[in-house]
Amino acid sequence: VHTVQSTPKIFVAGGLGWNTPVHSSIVSSADGATWSLVAASAPFLPRAGLALVSHGDALYAIGGESDPNSSPTDHDDIYKSVDGGVNWTAVAAGDRFSPRKNFSAFSMRNCLWVIGGQALVSGVPTYYQDVWKTCDNGASWTRMTETAAFATNSSSIAAKSGLRSRSANLSEPNKDPRMRKFGQMPS
Repeated sequence: VHTVQSTPKIFVAGGLGWNTPVHSSIVSSADGATWSLVAASAPFLPRAGLALVSHGDALYAIGGESDPNSSPTDHDDIYKSVDGGVNWTAVAAGDRFSPRKNFSAFSMRNCLWVIGGQALVSGVPTYYQDVWKTCDNGASWTRMTETAAFATNSSSIAAKSGLRSRSANLSEPNKDPRMRKFGQMPS
């Protein structure tokens, strides 16, 4: 959820449907029922598995995979929009996480975070357990850990009581022994 002109909106970027090409369109909704096209084609390559994060006064599109149907390529690029997804600018590349898709990204404590994910590395599926953060809007990144306490085949979620890794039931995380809390994230 990102606020545009005092209205909180849900944004969705990119994606891939069954037997459809991957795309880079941006849509938004104020109520989840009615959706509007914000941008038919963002400047980043059409992709799936990317993260779209509201942070401060901007939206960030991070990573993902382009052309997953024929010649998949994972990305580590970051794009920023300060006008609700209409226009995007690339955030300068620097030391940061490796190219990936299907990872978690979120804003917490005035920083952007990237956690886990997967990629094809030399044709071999690779799963990450790393945690990265930037507190300068993506200009520089710090790896907090390379091997966080979650399974490499899991995704990550933000929870009120801290960060949890999931590989199972999200409806009752405190009753599921497969949910592992790894504590409050360091500031």
